[in-house]
Order: sequence, then C-alpha cells, then structure tokens
Amino acid sequence: MRPALVCILVFALAGVTAGCAGSDDGDQAEEPPCRGLPKLQPSDPRPGMPKPVSLEGVVSDYEAEYWTPGETDTRGGLCVVSKTAKGTFALTGIVQAQPAKPIQQARVTLESIAPDQPPARAEAVTDIDGAFAFVDMPARPKRSCYRTSIVAKGYGRYVLVSDDVGPGQQYQQTIELTRAVQRYTDARNPRNCRINAT
Repeated sequence: MRPALVCILVFALAGVTAGCAGSDDGDQAEEPPCRGLPKLQPSDPRPGMPKPVSLEGVVSDYEAEYWTPGETDTRGGLCVVSKTAKGTFALTGIVQAQPAKPIQQARVTLESIAPDQPPARAEAVTDIDGAFAFVDMPARPKRSCYRTSIVAKGYGRYVLVSDDVGPGQQYQQTIELTRAVQRYTDARNPRNCRINAT
C-alpha cells in the first residue's frame, strides 16, 4: 500500500565508509559531512542530519550517506544512516507538512509488535530540519513487525504498521503530517503483526 501522503523509499545501501554526526555543541564550527554531501552555499536549503537513536539511546559513532532532495522529497536532502549492526535495521526520516515544511519536536516512536518477537522500543524527537533516525533496531529474517508512531502539536497522529523490515537493511521515509489521523499497514502477511494494536 502506498498512501498518497506518504513517500516511503526503501533502499539497501552498501559500500559506505564515511561517517556523519551532527552536533548540538555550539563550540563545534560545523557538522561533519555525510558521504556524498555537496558543498553548500549559505543560501542553500540545509540537509537533514539527525543523530540516530538505538535501544541504548543516542548513537555518536555511525555512518551515513547524503540523499538528494529528489530522492527524499525534501527541500535540502537528508543524511541517511547507511550501516547497522548485524541482525538489525536502520530507519532515517523527515517529518514535514505541506509544502515541504519541516516539523520540529515531533515525537517518533519505533516499536516491535510481533507476538513472538522480543520487545524493542526507541523514541526520537525531530530536529530543526524535521529529521530523525534509528539504528541497530533488532530484526529477524521473518516476522519482524514494527509500528512507527508520530505525534506533533497541531497535527493528527501518524501510525504505520509494517512487517517489511529485514536485518542488514537501511530505510528512508518522508512523512507528511496533516490535521487528520493517518493509519497505514504495509504488511506482506498481516497475521505476522498485531495489526489492530495501533
């Protein structure tokens, strides 16, 4: 299912060796670039460069690759997590409102919901660019079901239930929030997930 208001791009990235890490530290002159990040002019739109969150909290050592505005349906592109630990997956995203307006301080929760899958839950808050990222989230070859929930002040809740995640994969989502509640299911086998637990 591909909802009109949701652009979900799923790609596996390989061969990436450069790192990317944003910083909230005002003493740092600039954020280290992601692999492939073009030289930006002061007037160019800023790419999203989120710090990934794992089950253990914010991750400082990770790898990322720049994806263009055309690939991510954003104004400035996005620094996408490009490597994840064995047996896990990564998800990088942008939360925005039309027309391409980033939503800051949206709360994004990613949690496993398969009945026979160990519980896993992580939470991120979107940055000034509306960006968020998760890394090292546990995944099984089959029946890895996750629910992505997003809430932001002034917008309706967004929920996506999916069993289309796999170990060693890196995913990207661009999510457009509206005033209405949005609930979607992207499951190859709905019985694998608690579809009604949204």
